[in-house]
Amino acid sequence: MGGGSLTANVEDFISKSNALSLAADYCNSFKHGGLDKNSRSGQELEKMNTHINFDLTPTGFVASARLELTIGGKKYDAFSLATDCMKEWDSFLEQNQIRFSAP
Repeated sequence: MGGGSLTANVEDFISKSNALSLAADYCNSFKHGGLDKNSRSGQELEKMNTHINFDLTPTGFVASARLELTIGGKKYDAFSLATDCMKEWDSFLEQNQIRFSAP
């Protein structure tokens, strides 16, 4: 990334990343009961659907759930979006030569 403060670089990186800007909009909406500022992604969070499954297996019931976000008319799986965010952050850390020591 170019010069400037790390904070400015982080904000710019989030705004330019589709995954991170969508996640930022979702988190801000969830925290404040709606966006309290302009959308980073330029799209509207239209709805959130929770899908819950109960499957009967030979050993009993197995429950699973997933969260689906509809943003700008497109559906996103929240887990996939979070996975994309992790990849984006890994890229940012590598580009800025930020390393963390192992615990």
